[in-house]
Amino acid sequence: MLTGMLFLWPGRTALAGKVAIPLDRVKKLQRVGGSITIRLKGREVLLARHSEQGVSAVSPICSHEKCTVAYRRAVKRFECPCHGSFFDVDGNVLNGPATHPLRTWPASLDNDRIVVDLGD
Repeated sequence: MLTGMLFLWPGRTALAGKVAIPLDRVKKLQRVGGSITIRLKGREVLLARHSEQGVSAVSPICSHEKCTVAYRRAVKRFECPCHGSFFDVDGNVLNGPATHPLRTWPASLDNDRIVVDLGD
């Protein structure tokens, strides 16, 4: 479920395309099952905490017809409400009509922060 927008300002740590987001700034990701869409370096990124140590960073835009996907914590997948495409936590297509995966970025939990590598 999309849970809101967060716009981060220059207080974050960024090294060679990596953005570190303190968990106290994204309370919805402090627990497993939480998700939020945020803007990082001019990109919309949907972050989902799918396990105690696992976090996904995907584009919230469906690869099929550009609808906005949401994370469904009960089934640990991203779902498109427009045409029924499902994607796993790595952005891979589980059910069409989408034939291409969601765009993803490497993301990890590092102590009390989430680190996303945007590759810039």
